[in-house]
Amino acid sequence: MPATTSIKLAQLPSLRAKCQEALALKPEQLVILVGLGTCGLAAGGGPVLRAIQDELAAQGSAIQQQGLDIEVRSTGCAGLCEAEVLVEVQRAGGRRVRYGKVKPDLARRIVSEDVVGGRPIAESIIYQEDPGLPVSRPADKQLHIVLENCGFID
Repeated sequence: MPATTSIKLAQLPSLRAKCQEALALKPEQLVILVGLGTCGLAAGGGPVLRAIQDELAAQGSAIQQQGLDIEVRSTGCAGLCEAEVLVEVQRAGGRRVRYGKVKPDLARRIVSEDVVGGRPIAESIIYQEDPGLPVSRPADKQLHIVLENCGFID
């Protein structure tokens, strides 16, 4: 029988703080989230992920010159199945840009133009959050209770 861990309700706030600290972005760090839930995979998430990895390798010298620390992570359902494959670029300081209906060609552009070049691709953005600017999310009228963190965790 597998071992289980018992967590008390009172421990959850400190566990949450530890997780937030571990996932916090450092000043020169960028995170690229790729939607690889069921709908993301069905929409072509595998080839999109490979295109991102290939373009990061091709842009290696520019990434090194800028001193960027880039991490690619997968995430589960974001609740926007019709917009899959979703790719989100997160920068330290809170800027987040989410692209929808990403195919391998767009994935390569996201890496070269947004991640390395710092210029988001406006025509493909479905959501963006920048500190100090008003936020409007596609699912703002939805009330997520059980899936409160969908699209942020895997």
